[in-house]
Formats: sequence, C-alpha cells, structure tokens
Amino acid sequence: MLAGLATGALTPARLVTILLVLTVAAAAVLFIQALTSTRTTAEERQRVREYLPLFICSTAYWGLFAQTAGVFAVYSDQRLDREIAGFTVPASWTQSLNPFYILLLSLPVAAAVSRRAYRKHAVMGAGLALAGAGMFILLPWVGGGANSTPFVALAGCVLCMSLGELLIGPTGMSSTGAYAPAAFRTRFSALYFLTMAIGTSLAGAASALYDPANPAAERAYLVVVGAVPVAIGAAVAVLARRRGRAKVEPYGVSAPPVTASVSPEM
Repeated sequence: MLAGLATGALTPARLVTILLVLTVAAAAVLFIQALTSTRTTAEERQRVREYLPLFICSTAYWGLFAQTAGVFAVYSDQRLDREIAGFTVPASWTQSLNPFYILLLSLPVAAAVSRRAYRKHAVMGAGLALAGAGMFILLPWVGGGANSTPFVALAGCVLCMSLGELLIGPTGMSSTGAYAPAAFRTRFSALYFLTMAIGTSLAGAASALYDPANPAAERAYLVVVGAVPVAIGAAVAVLARRRGRAKVEPYGVSAPPVTASVSPEM
C-alpha cells in the first residue's frame, strides 16, 4: 500500500475508497455473525437489530466531527475573523475549541442527562441532530470573503458538535455492551471503533464538496453535511419515541453480566 502511494499507482482518493470498503465490510461481517450464529438467542438478535440505528448515528457523527480537522482548519485560516481585542488568534488554536468544551461541559451534561431515564436511541438521535444543526450557524457568512466570519460563529458551530459528542460518545460506547449478544460481547465492542473508522473515511468524500472560492459549493457543503446528520438523528429520536417501551433504559446502562452457560467466542 505504501509502495503504491509512493509510485502513484495508488492515489489518496482511491486509498480512501479502499479503506471505506474494508471498514464497512468488517462491520457487516460482525453484524452477520451476531445475527446468524446459533449461539445468539432470538432476544439477542432483536437487540442487535435495535443497535443498528445507534451504529448509524455514531458513524454519521464521527464523519461530521472529522470536518473539524480538515475543512474547519482551512476555514479558520481563510474565512475566519480571528482578531480579538487586537490579538490575532492563530488558526491552529481553533482546534482546541472542542477539547475545551468537552472539559467544561462533561460533568454538567452527564449530570443533566442522568437525572432522567432516556432510551439510548433518543439520546444519540438528539445528539446527532444537534451536532449537524451546528453547521447551519455558518450559512449567513457564505461567500463573505477572507476573514469575514465572526469567531463566535465557528465557536458556536463547534459547541454544537461538542455537545453532540457528549451525548453520542458515552452512549454509543456503552451500547455496544448493552446490545451485544453474550457470546459476542468482546467482538461486538469493536463495532463502536468501526463507526469512527467508517465516519472518518466518509468525511473525506464530504470534504470534496467544500470550495472556499465558490459560494454555491460552500453553501451546498454546509447544507448537505449539516442536513444529513440532522435527518438521521431526528428519524432515530422520533422512532424511539414512537416505539416507546414500558422499560426505559437509563443513560449509560451497563451490559448484563455474561452467564457461565454461554460459550466463549473462540
């Protein structure tokens, strides 16, 4: 693979496609194994099916979040007004907005969400919709020219993404254990990390829509990259509410213990 990149036989765009296909195939294999194995009970198969929307939510979020390290780096350098009180903020410092928000808001968000029992689908759906809606904050400054976007606009956009991460990250990680068949719990946990891999690969395709020199392309990028997560998140949250069960899962619920009668994965 490295030799192909060095010789030009394997282009970066083709490499992204290969990685995307491989990660999607790996996730598909894990789902098929969990659904078809004789060691999976009917109830566990239903839980695997219920996990699929959470998998999609997490994938869509990490695809959106990856824009902060790619497109937002270019946006911060070319389009953002980074002068504050006579000091020009280095473009690279905008990458610190997300970790700053995570440190600041982790405990308040966890405390607020844990006060009530929510279905994981509702939490992750709301988090994804909020994160996607953050992209719309930048729409008023499309085509505004160099350094025309207020710093607070990008800060607000990243704030929405960070709040989405606080709702999606912990919930998605715990869900892999809560919804996994007992015989595949360790292997099933890999699905959460595959959402990051697939999302990052998808981010490359989304980034191709961005062109700071073309207002129409810039507007299309913001609308598409924002609207897709909003639509997915809203659909998952609404469906979760409509299905409404008598037993509601608490936020961050841990997986049930593995019984001794379950055969190991190996």
